[in-house]
Amino acid sequence: MRGDVIYNVGDRPSHLLCVVEGNVKICVTGLDRCQIVRFVCPGEFFGLRPLLARERYVLSAFAVSDVKIRCIPASLFSRLLATYPSISAAVASDLAACLGTIDKRLVSLTQKHTRGRLAEALLDISSRFGRNFNTGAICCLLTREEIACYANMTTANAIRTLSDFVAEGIISLNGRQISILDEKSLRRICNLG
Repeated sequence: MRGDVIYNVGDRPSHLLCVVEGNVKICVTGLDRCQIVRFVCPGEFFGLRPLLARERYVLSAFAVSDVKIRCIPASLFSRLLATYPSISAAVASDLAACLGTIDKRLVSLTQKHTRGRLAEALLDISSRFGRNFNTGAICCLLTREEIACYANMTTANAIRTLSDFVAEGIISLNGRQISILDEKSLRRICNLG
């Protein structure tokens, strides 16, 4: 269910996890809020790095929606890697792509102003979860707090900036539903930082 803990910082991984249905958020948890590092969608693995490194989790994972997860035991996963070089190559490729994404997000979160960070967050969320073809609505209902945590800003700043985007005709809001009306302008704000 939404909000359920999948694993916490400090837990020891015993399985490779794959989202079958629903969505997961990977977070750095602190005293007053969590920073969302990434979202995991159906067909994607998570918990891979600490499993391979034989380390404890340094991040936490929570269900964003009702979620179904397939768990592959670490021992089976290790045998698959040793037996099938193509699986090892795919895992290495996935890790490299994930590191590239993290590098880009790190630059964005540390170098862009609030408008640029929020624009990039909306575009990324839209890309990850998809949009309704007719309405442009992002297919995942996130809270304002989750959007703020993903864009590394306070909830109040996120709400204010979302309202600015509405006033500029870039997005529309209907409760938690966000529709992108002018993707070109959103991309321009993202690129300007």
